[in-house]
Amino acid sequence: MLPVKLAAAHLLALILLCGIAPAQQIASSSNLPASPQPQPTLYAKLDPASPFTLDEPAPNSSSGHHYVRSVPGPLAALEQEESIPFHSITIGLAASTLGAGIEFATPVAFNFKLRSSVNVLTFALPFTIHGVNYASDFHFKSDATTLDWYPKHGGFRVSPGILYFKNSANAVASVGLGQNFELGSQPFINSVDDPVNGTMSTVYHHEFAPMLTFGFRNIVPFLGRHISLPLDFGLAFTGAPQIVVNLTGTACTDQGCVSFASNSEAQSSLKAEITSLNNDLKSFPVYPIASLGFAYRF
Repeated sequence: MLPVKLAAAHLLALILLCGIAPAQQIASSSNLPASPQPQPTLYAKLDPASPFTLDEPAPNSSSGHHYVRSVPGPLAALEQEESIPFHSITIGLAASTLGAGIEFATPVAFNFKLRSSVNVLTFALPFTIHGVNYASDFHFKSDATTLDWYPKHGGFRVSPGILYFKNSANAVASVGLGQNFELGSQPFINSVDDPVNGTMSTVYHHEFAPMLTFGFRNIVPFLGRHISLPLDFGLAFTGAPQIVVNLTGTACTDQGCVSFASNSEAQSSLKAEITSLNNDLKSFPVYPIASLGFAYRF
């Protein structure tokens, strides 16, 4: 009986050992740290024609659900640099209805550029009004400052600004010997011995005028470029100029000859003529602006 009891005890011990070992393995395995999950490989494809990278699946991703967040591309970096206030200066030359000019421009904020120009225009223009000849000389000097706004950060811009101008026109007035002319509604015949002559000038009541222009092609070249050919058109609200005319000499009417220096009726006819001319000028309270330029950014 003893050998049988020993065999049974050994068998019971073996069973107990086999049951405890797997339990210990399970308990120990539950205390182990979890294995890290594989992370998707980040991938971004640059598109040179776009200011941002394209969002695309990682090339080794089987699910196709892993995307890369867009980051600024090279063009966006250039745009960001060019939006730094006063980081560069552009100098340009322009031919416009304000005259020959030189322009300076610099960025001040995203989509905004500050531009200033100096313009000079001088020319001679003879003309005749109601038989009186005017040999005129025009002298235009102006400074313009605008804030250029690019609504879509492209070539089109809207530019409100201020124009400071010193425009003047002076003319020598004359009438041919024995020629007919008219002042107001009064006809005259010019004298041969003491012909009518005089001067004409223009006066602007304001030296500052608001202006609004529209343009194409950025005067501050975008994206690292250096050369631009800006085009502008618009209006300056200068108000109508006033004409002043002074005449001397002798002219004749049906009632006889009169001197413009001393005759009140002759002066009254001259004032009526000046009023008529200024009323015509009231139809032109704005000055047209058209400009084509060449600009280089340093």
